[in-house]
Amino acid sequence: MEHMDSATERFRIAAEMSVQPHARLFWDLAAASVDLRAQVVSDPGCISSLRRIIFFYLPTMSDLCHRWARLSKLDPLRQPDETAIADFRGYLELIQAASDACRMRNYDDLHLTMEAFDEQLQRLSV
Repeated sequence: MEHMDSATERFRIAAEMSVQPHARLFWDLAAASVDLRAQVVSDPGCISSLRRIIFFYLPTMSDLCHRWARLSKLDPLRQPDETAIADFRGYLELIQAASDACRMRNYDDLHLTMEAFDEQLQRLSV
């Protein structure tokens, strides 16, 4: 759970350093991370399906958001970055989908969510 708590805190810090619309997305990512954590606590059986999210994706996404916020703070007059906003929304949708699948105890959907995470990560690393 420490990985999830650390990621949530980095999303919050990124939100505090950012202006809208990025700040709202970072707050939403923090809230989605808290919800996902609550789902894991209420159904420990889903943790094996969420292992990559908990130990890799959440820390990586929160670190990227935090780094982006630090860099954007250096140029506060810059227009909102639509590509970054789309990526952050994608992160949010995937965390929410994982949380929903865990909430409904739908492990097939959870598996599909993990595949979507993998696909997005491959797209971002090209």
